[in-house]
Amino acid sequence: MTKRIAFYLSFALIVWACDGPFEKSVSGAITIESSQFGSDYFFAGLPTMFVAKSSVSYRGIPYPNIDKWTFGDNDASVNVAPYHVFDFPGRYRVSVSTDKGEGYADTLILIEPKPSLIGSKHRPERGKFLLTSPVSGYNIIMATINSTGATEWQMLTVTSKFDSLRSRRLPIPTHSDVHLTFLNRDFHTVLVSDGIWEYNEWGNVVRSVTTRVGASPISGIEIDDGYIMGGFNFDASLVITRFDRDFQVIAQGRLETVRPGYFLPNFSFETDEIIRLHYREDTGMDNAKWSFVKMSLNGETLFESSYEADLAVSESFKLGTGYLLYGVRSYNGASDAAVVFTKVDDTGAVEWSLKSPRDSWSPYDFKARIFELDGFIYIFFDNQRGIKVSMDGNVVWSKRFSINTDRCIDVILNETGNFVILGAHQFDYLKMEYTTDVINTDISLTEVTIDGTIVDKH
Repeated sequence: MTKRIAFYLSFALIVWACDGPFEKSVSGAITIESSQFGSDYFFAGLPTMFVAKSSVSYRGIPYPNIDKWTFGDNDASVNVAPYHVFDFPGRYRVSVSTDKGEGYADTLILIEPKPSLIGSKHRPERGKFLLTSPVSGYNIIMATINSTGATEWQMLTVTSKFDSLRSRRLPIPTHSDVHLTFLNRDFHTVLVSDGIWEYNEWGNVVRSVTTRVGASPISGIEIDDGYIMGGFNFDASLVITRFDRDFQVIAQGRLETVRPGYFLPNFSFETDEIIRLHYREDTGMDNAKWSFVKMSLNGETLFESSYEADLAVSESFKLGTGYLLYGVRSYNGASDAAVVFTKVDDTGAVEWSLKSPRDSWSPYDFKARIFELDGFIYIFFDNQRGIKVSMDGNVVWSKRFSINTDRCIDVILNETGNFVILGAHQFDYLKMEYTTDVINTDISLTEVTIDGTIVDKH
């Protein structure tokens, strides 16, 4: 390693520790956009790459928009590749010279802290929900794959510093999924699967019932005298169920939501009396229109707004004033594919719209995590990217918090006012290599301030 470093320092790259704030910097023809980790090459014993965009031309022929520098391996310095990353925290000033005769100097880049990896290093794990724990730090609802290939559901408790404390096996059948989870007003964890379980702050079962609440409950809230939940039944009808605080059924019925020529991708409860419905024309085409409907649970339509296909409204988030609608426009590979966020007032009238390019690997059922804090909207994407938006639709910052093959599973706001991201980290500890196989993932936790700065837990 010492010889490799010495050779490299004399040939291509010099790195200095550097103080001061980070700003995206252009030096010569290279722009350092961001830093990530995960490389086959090592510098100072650590995987090393960094993301760079280049406007260099060689003999009148432009180089690719994305260049790759590798370290101490005698290969050409410029190759087509998506990453360059330094895998250690700090600020560094970099000088690079390529074998094409172009030199770049003094480009400042920021190396963010790595995420904290949680759980087993010897079998695949899949996190699904993240909740705060009143006595420790956080609870992660997760699935693991045992030696027979069957799914086992666990509740993993970690400290505020992301150190594992204990793991409890959940009494959920291997063929079942956890559809919904939340903290109730007693700070107990409520899990909804084929049954309902309530765990106290110490991880002990307080009560459980086997009552089914529909085939796939996807929304639920706590109300004064219990809970209200809903989901699509096997015949695609919307079933609404009211429970008391012991999860005994008080009332259950179907809400008439069928509209000829439309299908209903999603809904969400606003109160115990109001539900929001998101319809789309059933044409099978990208130009299908959307409708946003606010309805009382007795079936009365309170308002309805229609939107063209370029304003996708498959989900909604209630703001202090109005709503933030969002959804995916077009499919992977389409030139106009994007995630679209639309701010509307309390009557559904459009105030502004924000479009974000969509990563090609993202699932079509895109799910954003949205927060409203101190006059700003924070949005976290499923590719570990977050944005901060003002109430008039201006983006304050846009940052990615991990490598682009990682996924964001859930996000919560902790007691210190920071965001905590539950992620799926693409590193196979059995093979000791990075992978794009979503089965071979580790669970990761990343804490981020409201300024988009990663909190170093190491």
